[in-house]
Amino acid sequence: MRIRGKWINISDAKLNEHICGKFKGEFDGVEFILDGNIAVFTVKKAGDEIKIEKKINFEINEVICPECNKQSGGYFEAIVQLRGKPERIKRYLKIFENEIEKQETFISKLVELKEGIDIYVGSTKAVIVIVKRLGLKYGISTTLAGQKQGKRLYRTTFAIRLE
Repeated sequence: MRIRGKWINISDAKLNEHICGKFKGEFDGVEFILDGNIAVFTVKKAGDEIKIEKKINFEINEVICPECNKQSGGYFEAIVQLRGKPERIKRYLKIFENEIEKQETFISKLVELKEGIDIYVGSTKAVIVIVKRLGLKYGISTTLAGQKQGKRLYRTTFAIRLE
């Protein structure tokens, strides 16, 4: 869901909280019922609790967020090539998966080769941050992938030797 220009994972509780935050007035509580577009306001007066239902014009416009769209299309900006002993590769693969989750990007695919594993990642910047945080030495190469609005787009390959 996109709220104030930022995409967040949606849940019924978050949606209800967001919609209820839009209502103004003198009431003690409000609950939004998505199925019927009804807001139920609770007002407490003189020890009594009164519930008032009001039909709300609310429409959900379902679209896919740009990051999810890229992920579903197999988009990637960087390839991380992990090479070395199989047990070290597996250990660093798990570390990379956890770190990539923290960087709010994604792995579009994993390719297991006889030499090691190639990790296709959605963001080059995220890979740079992760590699530097882990203190790994790496070789880097870039390949021109195309152009978008006159700007050159590159795919970056990080070769990491795990000794």
